[in-house]
This record gives sequence, structure tokens and C-alpha cells, in this order.
Amino acid sequence: MSSTGRDGRATRWDSHRRERRRELLRAVRAAIAAFGEDVTMEQISQYSGTSKPVLYRYFGDRRGLRLAMGEWAMSTIRRRLQEAEAPDSSPRAVLYAMISAYAELAAAGPDVYRFCNPAVAATDEPPSGDEAPGGGFFADITGLLCERLGLTEPTEVLWGCGAIGFVRAATDQWLHAPADLPAFAGRVADWLAASAPAPAGRPTHAHATATSPRRTP
Repeated sequence: MSSTGRDGRATRWDSHRRERRRELLRAVRAAIAAFGEDVTMEQISQYSGTSKPVLYRYFGDRRGLRLAMGEWAMSTIRRRLQEAEAPDSSPRAVLYAMISAYAELAAAGPDVYRFCNPAVAATDEPPSGDEAPGGGFFADITGLLCERLGLTEPTEVLWGCGAIGFVRAATDQWLHAPADLPAFAGRVADWLAASAPAPAGRPTHAHATATSPRRTP
């Protein structure tokens, strides 16, 4: 048999495995939503109609499954934040758009969000001190925020790291009793915009607030 034939079968098999893995992750998300963040492999198996050996074959164990869900969560969050568009480039508008997108995603599936959180935290760390964003998850999100606000100096990036951590912690707390997402996002955006550094050539937030009317969500 030619190498072309073998390569073709391997490509089809890889494609099948990727699609099957996506199907299983969708089933896992549904099971978490039904049973909560402490769902067991047995419950996932029964709810999805998938045998446990198949789950173990694709994910190894519950930890491997959590890591796979964490990867899915990070990819989804990245995409949602990249798609979040602000009406203008002011710090408050940019922050409000990104916070709203993040909180909306978390509120759509609180148990799924909590299930994924440990894996997200374990597989990446935010840049420390005045390090520039690298290639990890928190670094990507920090880089996106800094890019939209025009922040490039080390101390500005440091503020961006803190802002991302603040939004995550505030969202975790808000999810205990989620209500009025626009008000939550607006309040957090106000707090962060008040401390946002101003790039060269841009008036400080305090000056902008004093000379322009307050923007509502």
C-alpha cells in the first residue's frame, strides 16, 4: 500500500478523533451543568451515554478531563474577549466591553466556569513584576487589554496584570448571586478606569472625567 493511502487514513482518523473529542467535551459541559462542578466520571458516563473506558481513552482521568475543559475555557474566553468591541477607545468603554463579555460567559454556565477554573489557574500564570506579556493565557489577555488601551511601559503592563486578576476575583464573587450584569460590569469598569494609567499624549482619567459627561453602559 502506498504511503499516500496510509497518510490519507491517518488524516481521516485524526479528524475523527478531534471531532469525537469535541463531542465528548460538549457532553461533559452538559453533565457539569446537570450535576454541578463536583460531577464524577460515573455521572458523566451515565449522562452522556458514553462508557467510562472511552472517557479514559480520550482524557486519561478526571484531572486530564479538567485540563481539557480548561483548554476549552481558555480558548473560548480568548475568542469572546477578542470579539468584545467598545464604542470608543476610552479606558472605561474598553474595560466595560471586556468585563461584560467575561462575566456573561461565566454566568451562562457557573458550574462549568468553576469546574474549569482550577485548570485555567494551574496551566498558566500571569506575568510577574514588570515582565512584558509572554505567550500564556493570562499574558494573552493582559496583552489584549494593554493593546486596546495603548499601554506599553512596564508599569502600565503591571497595572494590566492587576486589572485582569481583579476582574477574575470580582466575577468569582459576583457569581455567588449573579444579578444585573450591566451594573456589575459598569461598577468594576469604573473602579479600574479610575486607576488606569494614561499613555503619553492621552489625558489622565481624572482629567477626562472632569471635562466630559459620565458614560453609561
